Amino acid sequence: MPDEIYLRRQESVDRDGSPYFPHSFGVIANGAFEQVNYPWDYPASRKYYPLLELILTNNADEVLDVEINGDSVGFLAPGAVRAYKRQAVETVRIINNDSTSTSSGEVRALAYTPALDADEKARRGG
Repeated sequence: MPDEIYLRRQESVDRDGSPYFPHSFGVIANGAFEQVNYPWDYPASRKYYPLLELILTNNADEVLDVEINGDSVGFLAPGAVRAYKRQAVETVRIINNDSTSTSSGEVRALAYTPALDADEKARRGG
């Protein structure tokens, strides 16, 4: 029975995707970081794990370093929007190595799992 429930949920996620899980980072002082752990901070995201896409927005004036699941994936320039696709997202850490602090709400993350497109459905045999 639990396998049947899992399969029905997975079919729903494949067809519809997951809800969006937005996160607004608070003030990040220079030399500090803030991290979001989606399964811990957003328990509803566990049903859709792994979240496969992430969009980061930096409305701050600082250049920020980005880590996903503990791996450095580069930096986020001021005013930039960066998308990470088809990568399992559990934790996102934003590190401020700039000389000034960000303001609350200037850095945002949006994680979700998209619905399968036609190519992915065909690959899975569905």
